[in-house]
Amino acid sequence: LGDGLLMEQGYVVVACGWQVDAPPFDALITMRGPEALNPDGSRLEGKVYMQLQSPEDTHNFLLSDKGHKA
Repeated sequence: LGDGLLMEQGYVVVACGWQVDAPPFDALITMRGPEALNPDGSRLEGKVYMQLQSPEDTHNFLLSDKGHKA
């Protein structure tokens, strides 16, 4: 995925996820979309649900990339 091979062959790569503060690396597939707003123009606010899964037992999860902005 990181080298663009599938896209060069005409495939469409679809992923779903969101991390607004992911560091800008050329090898990452990113999207910069408009901010979602309420009908009155105010910012959306609310709780976010996240489920973390690991292929092996673990007691810790890193919640940021190694290049994460502080």
